[in-house]
Amino acid sequence: MYRVIRDFTDAVEHITYHKGDTFPFVGCTVPDERLQGLSSDKNALGYPVIEEVSQERPVIGGKSPKKASEPAKRTNTNPRKRAAK
Repeated sequence: MYRVIRDFTDAVEHITYHKGDTFPFVGCTVPDERLQGLSSDKNALGYPVIEEVSQERPVIGGKSPKKASEPAKRTNTNPRKRAAK
């Protein structure tokens, strides 16, 4: 899986990709040669526009998900119970 690191329009598929998008969109297949070109400076733009990302631990909202061993912090959001303490 690849992530877009600079906005570009794919000359082959005529799709505009924006920074942060997944490349390619679901349902599109891209040859390895094209992936290598887009992830290097060996393309028409002269700079990389995508980077390969690991699928092992997805990043959600810019933060890594909590490990299973980390318990979730509980906070009391009910104002009546807070006042009773």
